[in-house]
Amino acid sequence: MEPGEEMKLVRKVSRKRHWGTVYESERILIPIPADQREKARPWVGKDLEIHVQPLSYGLAILVTDGKKRYIDGIAPRLKFKQLKKELETDPEGQ
Repeated sequence: MEPGEEMKLVRKVSRKRHWGTVYESERILIPIPADQREKARPWVGKDLEIHVQPLSYGLAILVTDGKKRYIDGIAPRLKFKQLKKELETDPEGQ
């Protein structure tokens, strides 16, 4: 995926009917571009931990192995906060 290439998050709403009552649930999906699928494939079927943080100019999402407790010796949640702070101060990665 080239920088600046557009994609959309996908919203899926499921409705189930049980004993006359309708239950609704929502899922938000992130499509993986075709040229990036091989990088994501090893993660399919694993228990993952998802960290989401809003940025002033977008959204940051970190997906980690749910069993791995540390990234570079730091808890994933704290490591993600560090990464978010870096992205906020340098959004262009310069």
